[in-house]
Amino acid sequence: MAELALCGRCNRKLKDRKSLGRGFGPVCWQKVKEDKVVGKSEQGSTTGRSEGA
Repeated sequence: MAELALCGRCNRKLKDRKSLGRGFGPVCWQKVKEDKVVGKSEQGSTTGRSEGA
């Protein structure tokens, strides 16, 4: 019997090969990518503020 693969963000069943490879479903994968971009820009701006203060 095949193992059940779940999304690393929402724990729903992963259905296609691409999602299985990433460990995230398509909607959650977009959100994860957006979170990484936002997180990087927030870290850079926060660092810039603290250095200037």
